[in-house]
Amino acid sequence: MAEVKPVLVEVVGVHPVYARLLMVEISLDPVPSKRWIEMFNEFDGASLQRDHFAPVAKGDAILVTPPDGEMETYVQAVERRIRHVNKRIVDEVASTTPPGQRAARVSQAIAQEAFSADIRDRIMAARKAAANMSGVFQSSS
Repeated sequence: MAEVKPVLVEVVGVHPVYARLLMVEISLDPVPSKRWIEMFNEFDGASLQRDHFAPVAKGDAILVTPPDGEMETYVQAVERRIRHVNKRIVDEVASTTPPGQRAARVSQAIAQEAFSADIRDRIMAARKAAANMSGVFQSSS
């Protein structure tokens, strides 16, 4: 089984209920198995469970909901968690999941474009920051 790695950080919008939080998607390659996703979502050493907004793996991505100023911290914690789950899954055999529902996530992000100008500016600034973070994955392997 190939090791799952984070490949891209993308801000898809703001949380639909808690507007102070961003919705950040971390794309994975390859698409993880069902067992890998279960292990990630059931991880007992999670450091980001404050306010019950733990990272969630689904399909080919992980969704985190950090406040603007904590996005880098959340992304780094997810990267550590990915490495931990990869180590735990090495000896397990699991079936793979179908590709994630990227089209639905992109549609949601497009729908959020109806937000006010200040929210759009906030999302764009966070997207730029996320694009800069994506480069760390290639150098941290």
